[in-house]
Amino acid sequence: MAKRLDRSSSLISNVLHKKYPGDMASVEDLVRGAFMASVVNCPALGEIATDMCQGWRKKTRTFSGHNALRVQMYRACIHCPRNTGEPS
Repeated sequence: MAKRLDRSSSLISNVLHKKYPGDMASVEDLVRGAFMASVVNCPALGEIATDMCQGWRKKTRTFSGHNALRVQMYRACIHCPRNTGEPS
């Protein structure tokens, strides 16, 4: 489960034992996207899973021009209403 969510096993353990001090909404978004097929409308890619959206938002916190898709996503993510700028 942790590998599929791209998070540590200790995070998963803390969530399951109701001891996770972080943002539960972020974890819920990951789980819904990865396991429940929850989708959002991305300005650049169209309909994508919520966990994929969160991954792109995380990647685009810093600009990297080495890949055309990464540049496209950076430009889309900085203007997206789902991007609060807070760590996920």
